[in-house]
Amino acid sequence: MTTIETGRLDNGDETAAELARQRDTSEMLLSVARALCEPTDLPAVSQIIAEAVPTVCQVDRGAVILWDEMTDTFVVSAIAGWSGTLRRRLGLWAGTPFSAPDLHELMRSGGPVLIDGAHEDWTHEIVKDFDIRALALMPITVSGRSMGFVVAHWAESDPPSELDEVICRRLTGLAGLAGVALDNNRLANEIEWNVEHDRVTRLPNRQALERTLAGMVEQADVAGRGTVVIVCDIDRFKRINDRLGQQAGDTVLQEVGERLKRVVRQGDTVARYGGDEFAITFARATHPDEVAPAIARIQRSFKHPIAVEGQDVVVSLSLGISSLVEIGREGSVAERAQRLAASAESDLMAKKAGRRLARGATASDDELQLDTDLHGAVVRGEIFAAYQPQIDVHSGRIVAVEALARWNHPTRGLVRPDQFIALAEENGTISEIGTQVLRSACRDALAWDAAGYPVEVSVNASVAQLETDGYAASVARDLKLLDFPPERLTIEVTESKVVTDMSVAQSELRAIHELGVSISVDDFGTGFSSLTQLSNLPVSELKIDRSFVGRKDRAGAKIIAAVVGLGHGLGLRVVAEGVETEEQFSALSELRCDRSQGYLHSKPVDADALMTLLQRQSN
Repeated sequence: MTTIETGRLDNGDETAAELARQRDTSEMLLSVARALCEPTDLPAVSQIIAEAVPTVCQVDRGAVILWDEMTDTFVVSAIAGWSGTLRRRLGLWAGTPFSAPDLHELMRSGGPVLIDGAHEDWTHEIVKDFDIRALALMPITVSGRSMGFVVAHWAESDPPSELDEVICRRLTGLAGLAGVALDNNRLANEIEWNVEHDRVTRLPNRQALERTLAGMVEQADVAGRGTVVIVCDIDRFKRINDRLGQQAGDTVLQEVGERLKRVVRQGDTVARYGGDEFAITFARATHPDEVAPAIARIQRSFKHPIAVEGQDVVVSLSLGISSLVEIGREGSVAERAQRLAASAESDLMAKKAGRRLARGATASDDELQLDTDLHGAVVRGEIFAAYQPQIDVHSGRIVAVEALARWNHPTRGLVRPDQFIALAEENGTISEIGTQVLRSACRDALAWDAAGYPVEVSVNASVAQLETDGYAASVARDLKLLDFPPERLTIEVTESKVVTDMSVAQSELRAIHELGVSISVDDFGTGFSSLTQLSNLPVSELKIDRSFVGRKDRAGAKIIAAVVGLGHGLGLRVVAEGVETEEQFSALSELRCDRSQGYLHSKPVDADALMTLLQRQSN
C-alpha cells in the first residue's frame, strides 16, 4: 500500500511571514472566485480551477479530475501546464477500479494527500507514466457528496516530503471554490432539466414533447412526409396505486418508461405525457400502419410481469394513435403539434370507453389480482373448454357444440367468463386462451368421432385475435398438427365488434375461410351491419342473439323470421341462442331455423359429460 503523507496545519504563533502568506493566499483565492462568477458550464469551471493550481500552489502543473457516477470512472475534466504528448495522454486518461484501485477511497478521505509513487503499485505507475515526481490530491465536495479532485503536480521542481500548511490551505481553498461553483452549475442544470423532464421516470415531459413534436411537424412539412404519435396509458393503474401504494406506482411508471424506450427506434421519442400516460413520437412514419411493428414490440415487452413490493404485477397498455396526414395543414406548427397529440389522446379515450361499454360493469376490487393470475393460467393447466350442444331443429339431434373458455382458478374455483374474458382481451392473454380452447375442442371432437359420435365444433375468436397478424396461419398449423378436418370447424365472431368495424384485418377471416373453416356471426341483430358489410365477409352462419329468442311478443317472432329469411336467402345456416323452453323451440321449428342452442338442451358441460349426452341420444 502506498504511503500517503498528510501535512499538518500549525496553529502556533503567527509570524509576519505567515501573515503575508495568508494574505497572498486570500488574494489568490479571491481572484479565482471572481473568475468563477461568469462560467455557466462544468468544463469552464474545471478549466479555471486547473489553471489556478500552478500559480496558487506554486507547482508545475494542475488538473481537475471528476467522478462519473454513470460509468464508475474518474475522468480528467481540465488540465493546465501540460503540453505535447503528455497533455494528450492525460486528457484521455480514465481512472477505473482496475487502474487506480484506491482512488475512490482517497476521494472520500476529506483531506489533501501526497503521492510520490515510492511503492510498486498503481501510484508508481501513474508517476512513471506521466513523467512527474509527485502529485497532491484534494477532494472536491458538493453538498456533502464527493465529486473528484483538484490535483497539483511536481514535474521539474522538487516535491515536498510532506504537504505544508500553506499548500494544504491553498488546495483546500481551491477545492472549496470548485465545490461551490460546481454546485451552482449543478443546480442551474437541474432547474433547466426539471423544466423539461419528469422526475419519476426521467423522461421528457409534456412540455418537452410538444416542443419536440412541433420541430418534427416543421421538418415533416419541409421533407414532405408525415409524423405519427401514440399516446398510451396503463390499464387499471389507479388500482395498483390504491392497493400497493404510491411508491409501487412510481416503480411501475419507471419500468413502463424503460420498456418503452427499449422498443422504439433511434430518433423516436418517449415522453411521460402526464399521470399514467406516455407518448411516443415516430419521426419516420407517415401512416399509422407503418408503426404496427413498434406496437407489436410494445405489446410483447409487457408480457413479463413487473416486480413490485415483493410481488409480480402484470401491466398492459391501452393505445391511441394519430398521424399528421389525418389532422390536415391548417394552423401554425405549434397548433398542429398540439392537435396531433390531442387527436391520439382522443383515440385512446374512445377505445377505452368502448371497452368499458362492452364490459357493462364496474371492475371489481380484486381485478388487479385476477389480471395478474391470468398470465400463466394456460401453462398451469387452469384454462379448459366447456361445450354447449347445438341441436338440429328438424331431427332433434346434437350435430355441433360451441366450445367455451372456462377458468378453474387454484384458490377461487371457477371464475365466471364475464369476470375474465374482457380482462384477457385487455392484457393480451386472450390469444393463448383462444389457442388452448381451439386445440382442446379439436382433440375432444376427434375423441368423440373415434367413439362413433361425429360432431362439428365452434370456437369463438375475439377482435384482439383477429387483429393479430398470423391468426389464420396459427389456426392452419393447429388443424394440420391435430389432423382435424377444417370443414368441421367454425370460428365465431361477434357482429357488433367485427362486422361493423371495417378497420379489422378482415383478410384474416378470408384466410380462415380459404382453409375450409366456416365463419359464424355471433349475436346477430344486436349490431348495425348492412347487407353490403355482411356480404363482404366470408360468412357461413348467423347466430340469432338470445335477446330476440327470449322475447314473448310478436315483434320477437318477426325479427327471428326476418333473420332466418335473410340467412337462407344468402345461403347461410341460422342458429338460435338462448333457447330455454319447449315453446321457443317449437317456434324456431315453425320458422325453419336450422339449429338451436340453450339451456333447454344442456348447459355447458365438460368433454366427458358431452360424451354421455352423445351416447344417450344414440340409444
